[in-house]
Amino acid sequence: FSGLNLPHDIFVINFYNKHLKQYFENEPIMVCSLFLFAFILRLSFLPHLIDDPAFVQPILDSRDHNWLAFELINMTGWRMTEFWSHTPGYAYFVAFIYKLLGFSVVRLVVVQYILGSLAACLVFFIAKRLVNRVAAFFAAFLMSTYWMLLYTQSHIFSENLSMVLNLITIYILMIPRESWWKYLFCGILLG
Repeated sequence: FSGLNLPHDIFVINFYNKHLKQYFENEPIMVCSLFLFAFILRLSFLPHLIDDPAFVQPILDSRDHNWLAFELINMTGWRMTEFWSHTPGYAYFVAFIYKLLGFSVVRLVVVQYILGSLAACLVFFIAKRLVNRVAAFFAAFLMSTYWMLLYTQSHIFSENLSMVLNLITIYILMIPRESWWKYLFCGILLG
């Protein structure tokens, strides 16, 4: 902050040093607060969806993923007998959540909100490794508040799971140590 001497600049510097510096220097608190902020913001969006007919009774891709999840739960062996126009990974994920928590679109959406909040934290770690901590916080904050992500994470879309898997893959690929296990694991995540 050298070279700044205007009164409002001094106020900003003093405010940062007094209130924000300890927050930005304590990374675990920053990441936990980013996760909580993203999750609470998404959770506050949920009551507005309860009256949406497309939320309560999924349509289009959401309907297909829901139907495939039911087929997987009701079949023996958890195998699909036919090919569908969607990749099966997300249907298995939805079926697993339904089997674990019971059939409820709201419970599935809460799990997707957790994944979306985790994605914001992953963006923080990736941006911190590429740029710096302040830019990482800003990127994670923007991802937490981006309305399109809030909307898509509130419906049964396969992009909710693939976004998190892609971010985990990017983070793992950024690990400097080379190992064939790293590439095998990334291939499994993407595959």
